Amino acid sequence: MHLYSVGMYYIVCFVSESIHGVGYSRPETLYYWVYYIGFNAPWVIVPSGEFISFLFGAWLMLTWNSASVSKPADYEGGF
Repeated sequence: MHLYSVGMYYIVCFVSESIHGVGYSRPETLYYWVYYIGFNAPWVIVPSGEFISFLFGAWLMLTWNSASVSKPADYEGGF
């Protein structure tokens, strides 16, 4: 949810600035990088880290479960 909302925020601001010429940030570089990028970065970094952690954990569980499944004695491979 956070990734979606931050993405929409950046897209709306980008489109408004590029098409309509309306900027929602002060023109100074400090304000742009600190407030617009820096203060919104945790809303991208933390959920992304959680999602990557989830994917890694799921991958570990799937590989662990597939390695622990015993195969019949007459199994020759294939499907």
